[in-house]
Amino acid sequence: MRCFSSGPEFLQSDFKGQTACLVLDYHMPDMTGLELLAELKRRGLSYPTILITGLSDVMIQKRAEEAGVLDVLRKPTPQKVILDRVRHALSLPWGPRSKSA
Repeated sequence: MRCFSSGPEFLQSDFKGQTACLVLDYHMPDMTGLELLAELKRRGLSYPTILITGLSDVMIQKRAEEAGVLDVLRKPTPQKVILDRVRHALSLPWGPRSKSA
């Protein structure tokens, strides 16, 4: 597991090819979790993603579904629930995908 403090930090890292699942907060420094997903998609990358938010906003839920987010979890989310959802995401036949692959 590797943590990044912002979307741009992840985008600048060498971990994009080693990533099997993303757990994103909706509110992150410099860009939202959904903005990061849009940028990854623009770059041809796709990962199973879990979004965590403190908001119960219907529009965030709808935008997350449209972005292909597997789960939207509401804060505070117990660590066990997050780990269970990550295990589920990792069990899916997904993995990092590139349009050029």
